[in-house]
This record gives sequence, structure tokens and C-alpha cells, in this order.
Amino acid sequence: MPQICPHCNHLRKENEATPVWQCPACKQAYAGKTNGAASIRQPVSVRYGPQTRSGGGSGKRWLLLIALLAIAAAVWWWQPAYFLENLIDNLKISSPKADDPKVGSPKANNLGEQPRVVLYATTWCGYCAAARKFFRKNRIEYTEYDIEKDAVARRERDQLGGGGIVPLIIVGNAVFPGYDEAELRRALRPWLRNS
Repeated sequence: MPQICPHCNHLRKENEATPVWQCPACKQAYAGKTNGAASIRQPVSVRYGPQTRSGGGSGKRWLLLIALLAIAAAVWWWQPAYFLENLIDNLKISSPKADDPKVGSPKANNLGEQPRVVLYATTWCGYCAAARKFFRKNRIEYTEYDIEKDAVARRERDQLGGGGIVPLIIVGNAVFPGYDEAELRRALRPWLRNS
């Protein structure tokens, strides 16, 4: 049976020329004697280098890590409504005209003209983008002013009580600070394509 030196971990072979009580590699004597034989450790499973678990545990950890990253990316980026609407908008070759009776336009409903809609916004504002998307999706005609590029529009927004709020939306004579889709739907219900 092979033996391992307790000092240098040399694996002793059966046919070594040195005495059984001495290590052939480091020439040191083994610890004590038992019944005339040297007290030598029996070989155990010795691994050198990085320790890994057997049974493919590291592969399962990588798979779990990849799955968690995929879930995190899906939660972070996945916005089903936004994705589908943009996909549909990009696939449209031509959109129906606003006065087409099939679309449910004001003229088809005999409701008259749509009230004037003004959007005071910025390019970086997420709620401003949501308001733009709402107007585009529902085919609401609106005028947009970028308050960062237009000082007159910024002053108008401040005079209307907008202060530091973006977006500020005007529908007819009503002022809506911020983006509230439910309020916009109430104000523009007769003119919405998707009520």
C-alpha cells in the first residue's frame, strides 16, 4: 500500500530502496513506530490547485448566474406595451388619415374640432416621452415646445404655473402639470382613437 510522507507529502512507492521508516525524498524519519513499523499516513485524496466541488456544481452555478442575469435584464428592459407599440409604429407603411370615419375621428362623431393641445417638455424627460407616445398612439394633434431650447416657451410654462415641472400639458383651457394619462383621457375622450 502506498504511503505519504508527513513532511514533504512524497508518495512512497513499493520498491523504494530507503528503509520503511525514512522518506526517500526528504530523508527524514517518520514520526513514531508502531509494532516495529513506521507510523505513516495512508494516502488520501490530495488536490493541488484551486479546489472545486465534484458533481458539476460550478456548471450549475454558471447556469444559475446566467438565468438570474437574463431575468434581471428582462425586468429592467422589458416594457411590453412600449415594445409592441414601437414595433407596430415602425412596421406601419402608411397610417390612416385623421379624418377617416373608420378611425373614430371628431368629424365622424360630429363633435367638432379637437381642443388645442400644447406640450411643454424636454428631450430627456421620461414622462414627456410618455405624453408624446400617448398623443401619437391616440392621434391627438399637439404642439410641442422644448423649454430647454426655447426661452419664450420656458417663460410661458412658468406663467402657467409650471414652475420646475415637466411636462406641462394644456388641453383647451385646462392645465395639467405632469403626465397623468387618466386625466388626459377624460379631457380628450371624444377625440381618442383608443378610448
